Amino acid sequence: HRDLKPSNVMLVREDDGVEGLKILDFGLVKVLSDESEELTKEGSFLGSPRYMSPEQIQHGRVDHRTDIYSLGVILYQCLCGHAPFENDNSVQTLMAHLHSPVPTFRERNPHVDVPDVVEALVRRALEKGADQRPASMDEFLRALRECEVALGLVQGNLTPGTGNFALGTGSFPPPVQPLSAADTQPSAAAPAFDAGALSVPP
Repeated sequence: HRDLKPSNVMLVREDDGVEGLKILDFGLVKVLSDESEELTKEGSFLGSPRYMSPEQIQHGRVDHRTDIYSLGVILYQCLCGHAPFENDNSVQTLMAHLHSPVPTFRERNPHVDVPDVVEALVRRALEKGADQRPASMDEFLRALRECEVALGLVQGNLTPGTGNFALGTGSFPPPVQPLSAADTQPSAAAPAFDAGALSVPP
């Protein structure tokens, strides 16, 4: 996909009443207005700074693990209330993806209490090197299921080829404390800049 972000992931209600996810916008060549924070311009695809992988920023080899990184950013934001890197401008955000360590959830939001196994999985998806992330979405799903087992939400082992567990008797962890009003204000859109002028160290 190469441009996973919350606005491209939609909750939809299926015919059976169950909510599901739909990934939208597979058009990777777009013409955007100057006020957009997305670094996509006619004839090329770059992405959205807050959700871009290091290899995407460096114009390196991009594969499915780039989407795993972007998914890690989305999950981090869902669990923490903030993306891992949110700076005053797009260049600072891009450089943070390249060089800054991913802050812990508590560092970004001291009010959250995310289980260690869940945080470890999200941080693994956010590794700077693609080879250090889950090798596939199937592997990521298995790791997510292992988190459910570790937290007592389900029991048993993942049945190969099914993606299913028998429901256990465990309870969900206590809810995350809500963010303050100041914490929930949306970040201002980053100013547009000429991506071609960005010099990224090797």
